[in-house]
Amino acid sequence: MTANTVQDALGLVELGARRPEAWLFDALAAVSIENPACLKSGLLPGPEHVNEMRSLLTQLRFDAPGLPWVLDPVLSSSKGDEFLGEAGQRAMLELLDLGPILCPNLEEAALLAGVPIEGLIEKPEQRIHAAKIFLNRGAAAVVLKGGHGKEDPLLDLLVAQGQEPIWVAHARVKGSMRGSGCRHAAFLSALVARGHSLEKAVSGAGEWVASELVKRSGDDGLPPILSAL
Repeated sequence: MTANTVQDALGLVELGARRPEAWLFDALAAVSIENPACLKSGLLPGPEHVNEMRSLLTQLRFDAPGLPWVLDPVLSSSKGDEFLGEAGQRAMLELLDLGPILCPNLEEAALLAGVPIEGLIEKPEQRIHAAKIFLNRGAAAVVLKGGHGKEDPLLDLLVAQGQEPIWVAHARVKGSMRGSGCRHAAFLSALVARGHSLEKAVSGAGEWVASELVKRSGDDGLPPILSAL
């Protein structure tokens, strides 16, 4: 856990970043008995936390050289609270030479790639250009989620090194769910850890998030579910 958060039904109330060396110690202790099958990182609340992730991955890959890493670049909360400024975003880009599976939404991709968000929202084909920017910086693959786009059906994009782009279509479901991007990355990571191909993992994660949205759309009258970042 990289940060202690206080949240209510509307979103993030308070963020308390932990010392990077504290959560690094926790992570190493958690994997001291058995090597993980996949690493997934989410909220990294500052540049120093981003840099510490390099230390963690370097140590884990010493024992497991082929360890896949799903990098979910959480740049802001659902309410728009910013976690990483320009320095943090630069540090995030520098991590790409470690070959992660990068899983941004369209807004995160636009910020990190330095391209206009309007093009990514309106024209799915422009997402390929953004993904290739990340591949050129060393990412092993890019999963660019289309939830913030306007197309229907929704189009998730998968581009891996040396492979042609793959579009994964999902029915667009009405409604919203806090933490949907984090949940998507976690589900994708679990499928990768179980040995599924990246294409099947992308498809499975998208289908699961859609199913959760459908469930919540029928839960009128129930109290809100508070989700961790």
